[in-house]
Amino acid sequence: MSRLELLALLVLSTTLVSCGVNPFGSPPRVRTDGFQATAFVDDGSVQSTFGLAVRGKSLRRDELGGGPWSVLVVRGEDQTAFELDPATKSWREADSLLAATILTGHPLSPGFSEVEESKQRGAATYSKESDAVFAGNRCVRWLFDNDPSAPATATTTYWVCPVLDDLVVRCDHVTKDPEGGTLRRTTELRAVRVGAPPELFEIPKGFRKVEAPDEPGR
Repeated sequence: MSRLELLALLVLSTTLVSCGVNPFGSPPRVRTDGFQATAFVDDGSVQSTFGLAVRGKSLRRDELGGGPWSVLVVRGEDQTAFELDPATKSWREADSLLAATILTGHPLSPGFSEVEESKQRGAATYSKESDAVFAGNRCVRWLFDNDPSAPATATTTYWVCPVLDDLVVRCDHVTKDPEGGTLRRTTELRAVRVGAPPELFEIPKGFRKVEAPDEPGR
């Protein structure tokens, strides 16, 4: 191998590692290496998108429009959270409970199990719907009904992608009211990329800490 070819291989390897890919090992998997995606939310009246990264129990949300404190990181290992302001290279502590608000009602861990989901829901029943395609991948769809005997009840359809280690890539939430109206909310994981480098969940070097504002009423 020539020196030029060796240099090209080194550059390629460095690039792959920076993207969370091990060029000398097995291909990255969602269950071990996490993923990155663009999250999409449509509640029927308002649509929003943001960047999302997940690795194990750690989560990161990036507001696509930027702005002050546009990045939220929740570290699953020690249940700590912080916000980043890239423009001023600042960071501040945050509440780890914010993890539940990043994509409400949408499981973000791979390995979705319809049996475990039913146990968590208690009395909910579920059924397997026909398979469908989302973003070019075949998905297994599971429909959960909180109370089939009640006309005004909530249902959720989970789109589970086997090729992404049974990651839920779409959720359709439907709620009916006694007057016959229907409220719909859809959440999606678009442009899923396998691999989320651990550095995404760390405070970048050179960022200075600032105090978080006091909560109202404190």
